[in-house]
Amino acid sequence: MRLELPHSGGVDVLLPRKTSNNEPVESLLERSLAHPVGSPHLSDLASGKRSVTIAIPDKTRPPIARDILPLLIGRLVSAGFGEGDIRIFISCGIHSLHGEDDIRPLVGDEIFEKFEIYQNDGRRRENFVSLGRTSRGTPVEVNRVVAESDLVVAVGGLAFHYFAGFTGGRKMIIPGAASAAMVENNHRLTLTGTGDMNPDCSSGTLRGNPVHEDMVEAAGFLRSAVYLVNVISDGWGQTAGVISGDLFESHAAGTEVVRDLFECRIDGRCDVAVASAGGHPLDMNVIQAHKTLEHAALSVRDGGVVVGVLACAEGIGSDTFLPWFEYGDSREVMCNLYRNYELNGHTALSFMQKRERVNIILLSELPEDTVRKLGVTPASDIADAMSKAEALAGPGARVYVFPRAWGLLPVVRS
Repeated sequence: MRLELPHSGGVDVLLPRKTSNNEPVESLLERSLAHPVGSPHLSDLASGKRSVTIAIPDKTRPPIARDILPLLIGRLVSAGFGEGDIRIFISCGIHSLHGEDDIRPLVGDEIFEKFEIYQNDGRRRENFVSLGRTSRGTPVEVNRVVAESDLVVAVGGLAFHYFAGFTGGRKMIIPGAASAAMVENNHRLTLTGTGDMNPDCSSGTLRGNPVHEDMVEAAGFLRSAVYLVNVISDGWGQTAGVISGDLFESHAAGTEVVRDLFECRIDGRCDVAVASAGGHPLDMNVIQAHKTLEHAALSVRDGGVVVGVLACAEGIGSDTFLPWFEYGDSREVMCNLYRNYELNGHTALSFMQKRERVNIILLSELPEDTVRKLGVTPASDIADAMSKAEALAGPGARVYVFPRAWGLLPVVRS
């Protein structure tokens, strides 16, 4: 979409850094496999093992695994596995189950036809193995396909995550291969003892983040050997790097690359932020698009405006999200959510707290009445959205534009 803005108040277009790397992802993978972080080589881990599961992200993330699965499978076959010993597992956690049209783009036609492919159905309790409880009381219930494999190779994308700190790594197991009960207990840690959002559960925060720490502890219960492949994109569709190795150490190394690419320093907060996610599937539904609003809102002064240009072509994303907006305000949601926690309730709370601090205008494919139920202002096109934003912010507004806000974290310079 073409966006025209007056320059009287100043306009800044904020983007992720482009990688200077032009290597194909296959050669990046080869080099990372040759130099694993904190782990033996994949071939050494595979020695003596009889079964292996390759865990990959689901359709809510870019299809990063498709290009590297053939090479990974070739490596595993060379290490002694038969093709019949290798399974593909879609770590979809509590997200909606995938049909064939969803799965083929994630793995490619040849692998779809040749290998057994499983996915996580978090609400079928018989699918899970109980491994104990974390120190925070979370039941560790992991899908049998993952828990009973001798070796798990997890292929995870790395980006900021608005309450787990970062995506990927331990999230491929928890919540990716976890039961709904486990996910609920872990995600409830986003709330403080008063029901408010825990400030340590935020983009880029790992130290002291109870959700992250609980995930790490829970993933440590897994008896299978685990090898992690972190794929880092630069926000432009180019693979910036691949870091492989230990589930925790290689993930930590990858987060520093993400900070370098996606932390954006700003001199102060603006009056109006205009943000899109950066393309499908990052704005496929409201729950995914919320991550874009989260990052954009961090750059806006109290009482300012966020214009979200977010398709949401697949609707809300969960039946447990919209009912929370029947409460009057975030305080009422906090009280009810703390007493009767429900998955996606904390996302609804976070959304509601943003709309109470800033004005949100949404240009989307959602029905207008659905947008109004969210308590935000619908727009018919980009010109209408900007006209409404100008009316709220006043003349001479300072504007930040985020064409790829889903992964971009604005940080105000001290």
